[in-house]
Amino acid sequence: MRRPSALRLALTAAVLATTVVAGGAVASPAPPVPSPLQVQPPTNLLGPRTSAPADLHVARRPVSSRVKAALGAGGELRGIDLNNVDLAGRAFASTIADFPRMAAEGINTVSIYVYLYLPDMNGNTVSTGPGTPSDTVIQLVTRAAQASGLAVHLMPVLRNNTDGSWQGYYLPTSVPAFFASYTAQLDHYADLAQSLGMTLFYLGAEDVYLESFVAQWRALAKSVRRHYSGALSYMTIPLTAPTVKFWDAVDLAAVSAYFSMGEDARPTYERFLAAWREAHIPTVNKILKAIKGRPLIYAETGYNSQAGSFTHPNDPAQPGGQLALQAQADGYRALLDTLAKTAGVYGVSWWYWASGTTVNDQGYSPAGKPAECVLAQHWSTDANIRALASQPLCGLSPAESLLNAVPRVP
Repeated sequence: MRRPSALRLALTAAVLATTVVAGGAVASPAPPVPSPLQVQPPTNLLGPRTSAPADLHVARRPVSSRVKAALGAGGELRGIDLNNVDLAGRAFASTIADFPRMAAEGINTVSIYVYLYLPDMNGNTVSTGPGTPSDTVIQLVTRAAQASGLAVHLMPVLRNNTDGSWQGYYLPTSVPAFFASYTAQLDHYADLAQSLGMTLFYLGAEDVYLESFVAQWRALAKSVRRHYSGALSYMTIPLTAPTVKFWDAVDLAAVSAYFSMGEDARPTYERFLAAWREAHIPTVNKILKAIKGRPLIYAETGYNSQAGSFTHPNDPAQPGGQLALQAQADGYRALLDTLAKTAGVYGVSWWYWASGTTVNDQGYSPAGKPAECVLAQHWSTDANIRALASQPLCGLSPAESLLNAVPRVP
């Protein structure tokens, strides 16, 4: 396992690997064959725009000790989501091995997603299924994260066993039967979260059609609090966040912040900022008004590193696309820079970390891409790591045409 003081920003086997090792020395071994970056060294497009780190953000109102623990070190959520670490037997050891690297880059929290299943979109029973990590896996991942200094959140997400439709459309035929079944499941995971010292427990995620059953959500929160003493939250979508009537039953409000960034295939940093300023900050301000002083977090958001994916960033990457590494990184930077000026929003958790990704990957994961450099630039408290993350290796825009021309890594 890597030491917490080390940072590896590996960008592919064909791209120059740069690593900070113990003592602060920088090793830059030459790759065995010339890479596109060696043939045409890129301008450092990220470094010159180095932004204020998290500790220089706008002042936020004090929060309770329970919320402070949920936000993590530094008083701001700087998180990464772990997408069902045990789906179909997927190994989770590689994710655990990356925890020291995450901590060194300033990430302070990981969110474990626990998928719970419905028989169909109108069913009334909630059960575990193929994407549900076992209690043993949750315990192993939690303990490993905590050993690296990372806090752990638990996010239950409803799925159905028929067509995988979005849970926001789910509506049971018997509301009492559904909430009785769902409450039993969440009480179990609340006990587990309590025993493991998790710092935030979500009551649900984007259950839009269910949000009108206010009394049932209040009863659910009350039941979970009998099992778990940490902070509670619920994540909805920005559109419905102002109409949720049970925010007073949780400690933090949360949204999945997949805001459209316009029609550009590869938006620039300035275009991302304009989208936030002109379209999305007004929406966020409406949410802040509706939640009446409760802290707001972006519990899930992200961008694919694929051209054309920024209009609907909640959609997964499509086969046969073109790389957009710089655009993904600029999206990360613009969100973090906007967050620094939004006093009512207390942080973000990015969707999601996948170990072993490289610059040929067009999905959400920032690992091994310029977006990871942006996280380290903004969040790391280690000056050496922040300097490394600002090196020209992170500015890949001039080389993207060459990277798009080479065969994809399966």
